[in-house]
Amino acid sequence: MNTPRSDRGKTRAELARERRSRESQQHSQQAATRVRYTAVTPPLTMRGGMGTPVIQRTRSQVRRQVNVRLGSPGAEMQLPSLPAIRPGWRLVSGLLVVLCCAAVIMGFTAPTFQVGVPEVAGLTRISADDLSETLRLENTPVFLVQPAQVQAKVARAYPELKDISVKVILPNRVIVSAVERQPILAWEYDTNLIWVDAEGMIFPARGEPAAPLLTILADSAPPLYTPVDSLAALVEDPTPTPEEQAAEKPANKPRVPKQVSPEFLKAIFALSEKLPPETSLTYNSSNGLGWNDPLGWKVYVGVSLEDFDLKLALYERIVKALQEKGIQPALVSVAYLHAPFYRLEE
Repeated sequence: MNTPRSDRGKTRAELARERRSRESQQHSQQAATRVRYTAVTPPLTMRGGMGTPVIQRTRSQVRRQVNVRLGSPGAEMQLPSLPAIRPGWRLVSGLLVVLCCAAVIMGFTAPTFQVGVPEVAGLTRISADDLSETLRLENTPVFLVQPAQVQAKVARAYPELKDISVKVILPNRVIVSAVERQPILAWEYDTNLIWVDAEGMIFPARGEPAAPLLTILADSAPPLYTPVDSLAALVEDPTPTPEEQAAEKPANKPRVPKQVSPEFLKAIFALSEKLPPETSLTYNSSNGLGWNDPLGWKVYVGVSLEDFDLKLALYERIVKALQEKGIQPALVSVAYLHAPFYRLEE
């Protein structure tokens, strides 16, 4: 084995150390060359189709470092670094959907949003308990309460109310406000008692009237009247009847409130003014309006007070003739001037 002149005189250990030093330098130079080549080489793609880069760059996940200062000046402790979380739009959308579903479930199940006893405003003869029994809104989610349906139900159940309005206020309030009709006439027939207001609207007697009422003793309900512009008096009834439910018919059927004609109402009060204050007024479905004569029989003058003076004069002549003959009638009718009559039995 030939040994270079420079290596002559060196021991075998020195030669081995020099050889290992040269090999280490060669490895370091090769590693540096590979690093420089990798840093400047761009990713290669395949033309003419879907390809993948020959060299793909990987995105390193940024880690956040947290340093905590200690009590001594200049002393810090580095906590374990955690990767920074960057939520995507899918995660945000999913969280929004979950929150919306939770809000809907809470709105329909939470006691905070369930209706209690409805509140009333402007009513004296109808209490909140009466409305509650009619509407049955307790424990109903406030989001399911529809003011239009509640208003129609109140109008249908309480014809003595007008100008009805319903307000729904979060979280669980339902306020019903209305104006109570004031009766001016009481109508008694059979075992029924109903009231009539100045507009001729008929409604059941409830509570106490604000003033004494003129009373009619009748054998039937008052004659009903439908105005020509009855559309203004229609009340939408959204609740189907059992027959409509069985036939699957639409429920929104108009309902005409019960009403007497203004002319008939005027005739009643005009007749009352022409008679003594203690006279009891009556009504007969066949003979019309009348009164109980103090002599012991009933007098009828029809549903209209036209020619009332002539009817009253004719009645006085009939009574005089009956008394001359000693006849005690039970009923005298002058509703028709050309056909007056009397009966011995009512």
